[in-house]
Amino acid sequence: MAYGVGTIQGILTYRPTDVKVTVDGTVVWNARAYAVTIANIGVYGGGLRIVPDADPTDGFIDVAIIGDIHRLEAIRIFPKVYRGTHVGHPQFHLHRGRHVTVTTNDQPQPVHIDGTLTGMSPIIATIEGRTVLVAAPSARWVKKEDAMH
Repeated sequence: MAYGVGTIQGILTYRPTDVKVTVDGTVVWNARAYAVTIANIGVYGGGLRIVPDADPTDGFIDVAIIGDIHRLEAIRIFPKVYRGTHVGHPQFHLHRGRHVTVTTNDQPQPVHIDGTLTGMSPIIATIEGRTVLVAAPSARWVKKEDAMH
């Protein structure tokens, strides 16, 4: 429940930003996005099924991109994320690969791993064997109000 309340609060305050996502050397997204999730498991954050078909044993990283949607639309589809039925939404995009980079054009954005602020964009994620390696600049100097956007 706490994840749900926190997510709704985040939806109400977050502003989409310009994002470039590259998967295995191919640019798959270069536009405004509400969120980019790199996942290796299908469920996280209190039951969110953001990438319902993610398989930690398949040797790939899954990337979920939510395009530039209105806050009210984000709230409307939020319950579907718990069921994994949001995947057909026209602003929801899935990609899969072994090497992922995410950069932001405006300013560095917070990077969360398992719900914890761990760094700032840009982020690089690579899967090697059964291990996912993630690199991002430190979040140690992030102001609290910046971590919310």
